[in-house]
Amino acid sequence: MNLFHSDKTYEDLLQDMQKDGYSQNYMKCVRREIRWLENHQNIYHFASFEAACQIRVAQTSSPETQANRKTIYNLFHRYNKYGSLSEGRRNPLFRFGAYTQLSGEFKSLLDIYEKESYRRGLKTGTVRASISACSGLLLALHSSGFRSLEDVTERDVLDYFSRKKLSSSTKVNIASVFEAQTGSYFDSARRILTYLPNLHRRRKNIQYLTEEET
Repeated sequence: MNLFHSDKTYEDLLQDMQKDGYSQNYMKCVRREIRWLENHQNIYHFASFEAACQIRVAQTSSPETQANRKTIYNLFHRYNKYGSLSEGRRNPLFRFGAYTQLSGEFKSLLDIYEKESYRRGLKTGTVRASISACSGLLLALHSSGFRSLEDVTERDVLDYFSRKKLSSSTKVNIASVFEAQTGSYFDSARRILTYLPNLHRRRKNIQYLTEEET
């Protein structure tokens, strides 16, 4: 069953992705999810991409894999709704799991970062990667009883980094949230930024791509 509620097909999607310059590795991941959808429709009887995504996310305990699958199913949803890859990028159907569990203040910080990032013209993938990475840190703080940025100490932040084996890119993505213009949270965010371990960032790791860049 084709879940697209139009005359669009998965092959149309793949052709448009190729025209838009999506990487072969990413398209390989998309093809894998298309095969899964085609092979499991009669087993799970899902009627929407959202329902299918919930099943796929529940099949792995890896936060990275969960995030990747949500991104792909957002792509399916957007193409289904708009018939285009360029529309609806700023209105994702699925939020990363950690975000939904955060306190109001932590969510607000990420919402402001998201709005400010799009105002600056950052690409959707860049923004989502930073929100996903920072949500992990904020969820750990939330689970430890914190509900406000003002209460977070250096020891709490360093404890998270000492327990997690994070990639350099993930650390940079976390830092990018606290570096942003975050309104009323600016002072607290910049204070927490000083708590982050030395990232030894090279320039290529901190370039932020905008929608106009190719």
